[in-house]
Amino acid sequence: MKYNQAIQISLLVAVLVGCSATDSSTATSATRTVPANPCLIRGASYLCHFVAESGNCPVLADEVVNVNPDGTITLSAAVSCSTITINGCTIHESNCTWSSTSQGTTCNFTSNSAITAVSDGSSASGLASMTASCSDGEACTGTYQVSYTRQ
Repeated sequence: MKYNQAIQISLLVAVLVGCSATDSSTATSATRTVPANPCLIRGASYLCHFVAESGNCPVLADEVVNVNPDGTITLSAAVSCSTITINGCTIHESNCTWSSTSQGTTCNFTSNSAITAVSDGSSASGLASMTASCSDGEACTGTYQVSYTRQ
């Protein structure tokens, strides 16, 4: 499907949002910088691995997630979440929305996630779900187990 690239990029955005701690940010039309989960290590890199649990969204390749030295993560899209709840090292984010365009097709996304980091920052894991609806009529839903391992 031609919207596959937009969905792969955007699910990574959804999962990165799950690593973020608050909705306070510096946003531009192309990127957004958000504070990282407070239990992740500043300046560290994490290998993010996705396992599809259900749905018809594409299988996702592993990705490297970098926590900036200032404790932020830079997202590749301007994301807005209606609810963010932080409890220790667990972040719950609901109704996060954004759009992405690839090869002339615009897709609108909504995601929900719950990601928990271990207190020493060595790893994190959780669940992320997403729906996508694209201008070419394509659509998908997906739920993924997500794990992060410090590199």
